[in-house]
Amino acid sequence: MEPIYWSIALLLIGLFLVILELFIPSGGILSIGAAVCLVGSIVTAFFAGPRAGVMMLTVNLIVTPLSLLLALKVWPHTPMGKSVMPDSPTEEDVKVYDERAELVGRHGEVKTKMLPSGIVQIDGQSYDAVSESDPLEPNQIVEVVSVSGNRMVVRRYEGPIESPIASDPNDNPLNRLESDPFEA
Repeated sequence: MEPIYWSIALLLIGLFLVILELFIPSGGILSIGAAVCLVGSIVTAFFAGPRAGVMMLTVNLIVTPLSLLLALKVWPHTPMGKSVMPDSPTEEDVKVYDERAELVGRHGEVKTKMLPSGIVQIDGQSYDAVSESDPLEPNQIVEVVSVSGNRMVVRRYEGPIESPIASDPNDNPLNRLESDPFEA
């Protein structure tokens, strides 16, 4: 058999092993075999003549990356690719993310000890949060500093808290009493 036929056979085996490495993780063993076959196809082609060797080198440099790109395009649709690649976020995931991003600057109450993570309650809703710096005790008031994905960062809040119930600052429950109960 002529060296050029061996060279073509080694090229096809090398391309097969390159593609197979993407679908069957072998820890690099298949990649080493592919590299040996591809280099062997070039060397064998040079035994047929310099023109055949240069042509096989050119074919290797063009076909190997193209077959790798084609395999990478198909890979996410395979069972192994589906198990590795994350699913696209659903509309509900995006909605939850948008809602959490709107919490920046809001105030809440620590429900569990935060060393540095714990539960924070904001507007009656519980969230998993991380303290920005120091540990926080239950019932402390915190402010949401940032939200990044699923990570909510809070810090101790020392300022005044606006009550969501009383909209008028002059509205005092004592002012609403019709008569003084202590008058005789």
